[in-house]
Amino acid sequence: MKITNPKIIFFPIDTVMRELDWQLMIACQLSKLGIVSIIGHKQFIQHAHEKSKNCIWFGRLGASNGRSEGDLRILNYGNENNTHFLFLHDEGAFFSNKNYINDVEHVHPYEMMEESDNFKMLTWGKYQADALLKLSGKHNLNIRVIGMPRFDLYLKQYDWLDQDKVARIHDKYGNFILINTKFVQSNSNEYNAGSINKRHTKTYTINQQKEINDCFDNWQKVNENWASFVKMLSLLFLAYPSKKFIIRAHPSEDSTFYENVFGHYTNVKIIRQGDARPWIKACEAIVHSGCTTGFEAILAGKKVINYMPAGIDSDFNISIAEEAGALAVNSQQVIEYLNTDVKFIYQSFSEIAKQKLLNISSPSIPLALELIEQTKTSSNPAVCVMDNIFINKLKLLKYRYYDNIKLKKSRGLNSAELGRDVRLNDLPSDAIIRQVKNFNKEYDAQVKIKAMDKNHVIIS
Repeated sequence: MKITNPKIIFFPIDTVMRELDWQLMIACQLSKLGIVSIIGHKQFIQHAHEKSKNCIWFGRLGASNGRSEGDLRILNYGNENNTHFLFLHDEGAFFSNKNYINDVEHVHPYEMMEESDNFKMLTWGKYQADALLKLSGKHNLNIRVIGMPRFDLYLKQYDWLDQDKVARIHDKYGNFILINTKFVQSNSNEYNAGSINKRHTKTYTINQQKEINDCFDNWQKVNENWASFVKMLSLLFLAYPSKKFIIRAHPSEDSTFYENVFGHYTNVKIIRQGDARPWIKACEAIVHSGCTTGFEAILAGKKVINYMPAGIDSDFNISIAEEAGALAVNSQQVIEYLNTDVKFIYQSFSEIAKQKLLNISSPSIPLALELIEQTKTSSNPAVCVMDNIFINKLKLLKYRYYDNIKLKKSRGLNSAELGRDVRLNDLPSDAIIRQVKNFNKEYDAQVKIKAMDKNHVIIS
């Protein structure tokens, strides 16, 4: 298939559940401007990109740090094919306080801007942009602050996106309090290695005592918080026997722990299915412990209780998330906060949090649309030739069943833990068709799905 259009945008997907919805939302908006979008698994997009000319790449590259041999290959093809890169990482602000600048540097390959004249770095906040300028020692790097588009989907104007899912949740569960957990380091499922394993410790030598201490200090802190959180839940459930609670463990957590501990409580359900967004929109309140979903619930206008027994400003807390909601430092405060009918008036986010995440103050999608519309690639049209689709699918199969397992083995995972990677789920064709149909209805548009399979979708 050969596509020729004034503008063609590549949207690489790393995790389907987290990224597809916002990419599809932007693609539908771009369609109204006559711009074609190709959304797909990053391996598929990389192959299609090699056969392109004058296109735009929106998102991160391949590896998490953007500096692998595969990433250099993408940039080399980009230089040959006149690709304009709008680099936006899917993890760009929620880092630990202790290692914040190091994590910013790790996921933003600012030095790549010297490898390509057409490489623009997009950050979630001004704080990250300023840090990258300081790290590089330059003041003329091509950086733009736009926030993260996926958080916009929690705003009221996008409620139509989840209204059917929210209605089904309400029909089945009625009113409920949502408990979102994120204790992967303590309660890892069989597909993840947790926080103390070969992956985390093999790079440390006997002379790196500080790094070793930090690793174990973090593990200890998370385990203490998890134990305190679980005990708090036991008191909370008993304090409100007539309220319904739903526990949604992080996808990388072992949900059977919560089933074994709380499964016999008549007012508690443990749920694993689906994306968090409809559950957040359907709940009447949420209890979390320094989790990103707490911030997302605030955007959705929900009552949010943030259980932080050690308080905020701890080195190991997650920046921004530690400020999300009414702070409770003990179980009794959580119980009291849920007992009040008074609408919460949150203490506003700190200035430094606002600098780290633009979404606190303003939406991101309009900025992304404006940036794409303003990006000029060439006077010639963009071209993408998606030939050798069969070869590309073989490459995807190789990645799923060989390269990915090899990578996991290098991280110390056992043979029983190698078979699943939710990032490689097939694209949900029914959900894509439904979202495009609902978009057309909401915006009186004529967006079309030009082509689709389990690895990619083309929106025009």
